[in-house]
Amino acid sequence: MKIVLTATDQAMQFMRRAGYGYQKENGGEVAFIRRVGGSDFPRYHAYVVETGNTERGTRNLQINLHVDQKAPTYGSGKAHSGEYNGSLVEQEGARLRGLVTMRPEERSTESGEQEGKKGFFGRLFS
Repeated sequence: MKIVLTATDQAMQFMRRAGYGYQKENGGEVAFIRRVGGSDFPRYHAYVVETGNTERGTRNLQINLHVDQKAPTYGSGKAHSGEYNGSLVEQEGARLRGLVTMRPEERSTESGEQEGKKGFFGRLFS
């Protein structure tokens, strides 16, 4: 699935905020992965190209997203069992689009942080 987003973040920052880890870079295209569950596979695999800045300080991110269902079981070839369409890919695409439109205070609650939660020193000195 190909997605084009207009974001204020750089590609690396946006994908990390979305829960992806850097995998590799090849010719201006940066690869990121994100596990679907607790094991290595299945996982989301995104290839991202940042296509430049606009006058408002935003960037166009071209994301090629798919799901790797299992680890490669072949020799040194590049073929894999990627799923480019389907419910998992559609849901993840919608989640990524939603992250672009969120305000900063909504992003922190989306990533699991609770508002008003204080750490040790916050409780000690309040």
